[in-house]
Amino acid sequence: MGIVIRRSLNATLVGYVGFLLGAFNQVILFPAWLTPSQLGIKEVLLSSALFVSMFSQFGVHFIMARFFPYFEDRHKQHNGFLLFCLLLGAIGFLTAAVGVSLCREQLLTLFAEKSPGMHPHFWLVLPLTFCIGLQNILETWSRLHMNIMANTLTRELLLRAVLTLLALLFGKGHIDFGQFLLGYTLSYLFVCLLLVGHLKRMGILFLNISYLKADKKRVSEMLRYGAYVILGGAGYVVAERIDGLMLASMTGLEFTGIYSMAFFIAALIELPRRAISQLTATLFAGHWKNEDFPAMQTLFRQVSINQFLLGALILLLIWTNLDLLFRIMPNGEIYTAGRYVVLIIGFTKVVDLLFGGNHEILLNSPAYRFSLIALIFLGIISFSINYVMIPLYGMNGAAAGTVFSVLLYNSLKSGFIWFRYRLWAFDRKTLYAMGLVATLFGLQALWPTQQMTNPVELVGVSFGKSLALMLLFVAAMFRWNLSPEINGMWHKNKHLILDRFSKTRKA
Repeated sequence: MGIVIRRSLNATLVGYVGFLLGAFNQVILFPAWLTPSQLGIKEVLLSSALFVSMFSQFGVHFIMARFFPYFEDRHKQHNGFLLFCLLLGAIGFLTAAVGVSLCREQLLTLFAEKSPGMHPHFWLVLPLTFCIGLQNILETWSRLHMNIMANTLTRELLLRAVLTLLALLFGKGHIDFGQFLLGYTLSYLFVCLLLVGHLKRMGILFLNISYLKADKKRVSEMLRYGAYVILGGAGYVVAERIDGLMLASMTGLEFTGIYSMAFFIAALIELPRRAISQLTATLFAGHWKNEDFPAMQTLFRQVSINQFLLGALILLLIWTNLDLLFRIMPNGEIYTAGRYVVLIIGFTKVVDLLFGGNHEILLNSPAYRFSLIALIFLGIISFSINYVMIPLYGMNGAAAGTVFSVLLYNSLKSGFIWFRYRLWAFDRKTLYAMGLVATLFGLQALWPTQQMTNPVELVGVSFGKSLALMLLFVAAMFRWNLSPEINGMWHKNKHLILDRFSKTRKA
């Protein structure tokens, strides 16, 4: 777990730099120059492409994570596994492209009444789908070789830097909105080319067809697994993205844009998981191959407590500074309508983090079919709840529906893992951590900032509350040893940190 923590923290730090750039885009540039409706169009395009890509990829990147240990042999270029997956992804994309083209008019009617602005830009869904699918395959291949830094640099940093450039060009009138969306799509293709170059420099871009070797039984097993993954993955994407698509269809693009802004703010909470899960999925696959259940149990609990602590602290700081954020944001008074969406979605993300690696465990287990059936169930529940809640409560209803769906979904998976394999993500420290987080949320509510009109007072109170809460959180975490991994890293490196701090003060 030590190597996982170190590499994940490095990737998380880069991810936070990328998030800061993304926050600059989302909080400063986009509200200043893009209307909420234009933000809504961007969100619907991305959500549609993600949904189509889940079908078009035939579950390739999930197949890669599960079956790579059976093909692994660097001297034989891993038996052509990368080439096989690229070919499978290409076949899947062509199949999906034909389907989307044939159903184009029917799909557009979903947005015709409330979101007619989608019509001129809908053609970008397929190019964006292709780029996202290729990027997923290349990133998975890099991750399988325990290298996630390039993935983080391109996905979290480079894509957002390109968006910054495009927003500046659009804001200054050098490009129109259609060209902005085209540039956004091409940025994904640019990332794919960079990843290809990175894999070639690493010496792992194995495309020699003469090494392609897989017995029919193994291929048949992979395709069956991919079929289950398509259905399960569709359920997951529905649960993740259906709220935005249904808001566009049922309420309009403006509400979708405001919702996407709030969702982006809450998405910061997921950054620790993105880094950690990229490595733990590979480790869980190896543990399943070796049937090492004690190691799996240890990793399961480590992932759960560390993800929860990091995510809960981030949510606490976001909620504490949200009024200040809306005050800084251009046209922030428009986006304050999404205030409680941030809290509800943030809570959803923390709940998801708390349940640890149950998704990775099940997806790599012999009982992977249950995980995929649960994902289908999640998609159905999400759609049903949103269909009822959005007309009644709008954005807040969409967010509340997401909370309910995620709680039910994770409870179902965790119960199955315990019943079938006697693996459990929680222990006594989980209760201590939950109590700490609840106490700190209660303390921050004692000094509200929502009605403050003096900007200097607002900055001072927000900064003071954030510093005090963070110090209390860190002190309690170390005092109760809630994360032995983080404590261990601190004790191992504190002398270097303190020496460097001492030298800095003397200088």
